[in-house]
Amino acid sequence: MNRYSGFKLLIVDDHAHNLFTLRTLIETHMDVAILEATSGQQAIDLTLQHPDIDLIILDVQMPEMDGFQTASMLKMRKRTRDIPIIFLTAAFKSEEFQQRGYAVGAVDYLLKPIEDNQLINKISTYFRLIEKERALNLVLEQKVAERTAQLAQANQYLENLITYMGEALLVLNPEGAIKTVNPTACRMLGYQER
Repeated sequence: MNRYSGFKLLIVDDHAHNLFTLRTLIETHMDVAILEATSGQQAIDLTLQHPDIDLIILDVQMPEMDGFQTASMLKMRKRTRDIPIIFLTAAFKSEEFQQRGYAVGAVDYLLKPIEDNQLINKISTYFRLIEKERALNLVLEQKVAERTAQLAQANQYLENLITYMGEALLVLNPEGAIKTVNPTACRMLGYQER
């Protein structure tokens, strides 16, 4: 039951009964935080209040702002454009509407009535993909941190070489003016170090 603890899911539908059914189904199979919105605008507002939403299940047929318009708005914002969206619809079943759903950035397009196992399997799949992506990002961050430390160490080594070498070192700019000198050059030329 705690397999997906820590994930946050937003479900959007203008019918309270549909929200209740979805919430009950998901809570029966998963331990995830669920946010609910009854309109496209409320969904957008919730994504701004909760930047850690992992997945959105979005009804297509809603008044004022339908699911396609809502998805388009979410995909325009940098903060929300990478959140996977699964469309659910009872009315827009044709291939044309499914293509439109994918065109506005949906990762999946499911038809109502919902087949419980299919929906739970889809949600699980996206959560697994998100887990893998986060694990890869952690590995990449660790490698970047290690590489940054190695570069800092190499820079420090070079800086020490230049500072403590017995030879004078003068670095000139393209016009021939002195840009940088090491302490040995200062001593040899009789300049005070600053």
